[in-house]
Amino acid sequence: MAPLEQIPLDQARDRVRDLLAVQAGIVELAVRQMMYEAERFAGDDQETARVIWVLMRDAATSMRSVLLLTASFDAAIRDCYGIARSIFETAVNVAYIATIGPPAALRAMRHATQKAYRDLLRTDPDGLKVPPRDPPPAADLIPGMPEALGEFTRANGTELTEWAGLGVQGKLAAICERYPGVRLGMSVSLGSIYRAASEVLHGTLYASSIFYEPRLDENGAPRSFEDRYVFDHLLTLFIAISGSVNGMLEVVGERYDLPEIASRVRDLLYAGADLMVSDRS
Repeated sequence: MAPLEQIPLDQARDRVRDLLAVQAGIVELAVRQMMYEAERFAGDDQETARVIWVLMRDAATSMRSVLLLTASFDAAIRDCYGIARSIFETAVNVAYIATIGPPAALRAMRHATQKAYRDLLRTDPDGLKVPPRDPPPAADLIPGMPEALGEFTRANGTELTEWAGLGVQGKLAAICERYPGVRLGMSVSLGSIYRAASEVLHGTLYASSIFYEPRLDENGAPRSFEDRYVFDHLLTLFIAISGSVNGMLEVVGERYDLPEIASRVRDLLYAGADLMVSDRS
């Protein structure tokens, strides 16, 4: 199979998208298998498996969104940067929960519980004259809510927003300590997308320049939109999504002994290598 730079740009685009579609299918398979796994467990172990498959389902949904937005050569690919960061963050969270086990899953559940309660307490901005909502029950009337709120409240009374008590680097460190084989892929994934996606999500002028400022090739000629689409943007998205999702699948596959998932991930890694190099001998 010829590397991407040796085939027409529309075929190159489709080859990358085909690999992402295959990977999305593997994630969807893993979701179904984890749903069955959850039924084998009880108590905290069952809740952990449930949290994992729910989050993996979100990653698969977002991957399908990327495929929809990259079906043709147009500027919709810009929106994929924010989606790719969401996929990366979700993959890291899944791998972290699978690594740590019930303590991380139950903490994620408490974070979700108190976050939903806090949302009911938020006030509307002044001047909008939005009718006020009925207040929720007092927190001490809801079992576990005072403890959940306290866990995610700083000493100064402000909300602690990081659900794991760790940033992305801290979660990656915990994952890679137990599963060192995912370090390279997930680290490259982080480096490929995180900064650019932040700029896109914050709507900065720099983010606009990433997509619309002209670029020159090695001969000083303007590169086409289609060329930049594939080699600047689509490949960046592929590296970010594929690296993080493969890491997630490897961790979950090993933690829950899912050999079919591990086999399919290995096949996908070989196919991804073929994007850049000629046929392996």
